[in-house]
Amino acid sequence: MKVKNIPDKMLGDFWGMNFYADKELRHPLKTKPDVVYVAASLKGRARRRVVAHEKIEAHLMRDGGLNYADAHKVAEKMDKMVR
Repeated sequence: MKVKNIPDKMLGDFWGMNFYADKELRHPLKTKPDVVYVAASLKGRARRRVVAHEKIEAHLMRDGGLNYADAHKVAEKMDKMVR
């Protein structure tokens, strides 16, 4: 998956977004299935965490058939494990 930095304001209240979450949440961002979008203001470790979170979430939704809420919970648990 590619990673694309975009202006923070395009993400609204989110730090990152993937196609599958965007589609389910009906977020106004025009996303592509092979791209993770990340707030441009994020740097270093925070950026890496958001990228990993979005990739995990997208994988769980695409390949695991999970809905956004469940995929997000799993991705959050994994976030905490790698801190």
